[in-house]
Amino acid sequence: MTVQERTFWFNLFVIVFNIILGILVEGAVLGLCMLAVKAYPGVFGGTDGSIASSFLPFILLAGLIIAMYISVKCISWIIEKFHLEDKLDEKLVKRYVKKEL
Repeated sequence: MTVQERTFWFNLFVIVFNIILGILVEGAVLGLCMLAVKAYPGVFGGTDGSIASSFLPFILLAGLIIAMYISVKCISWIIEKFHLEDKLDEKLVKRYVKKEL
């Protein structure tokens, strides 16, 4: 396999990983928010959660940022753990692995 083919397959793996990770993180964040609304109904605008629903875009944004952070850390760990630096495209490796000077 050439470097470009390996990079292509690695990118496909990263896409699938990011989709699954994003769904899991967003589900966890939304689940925690729903538990908070049930546990403290007075704080979040009663039992219907009217105030909590207005914060939904910010909650989803926080979940997205958390998922992106976890993704970058996991992918850089995979590249270093399996010594893929020389097997993948140099631009891809530079995007994820930050070497300290």
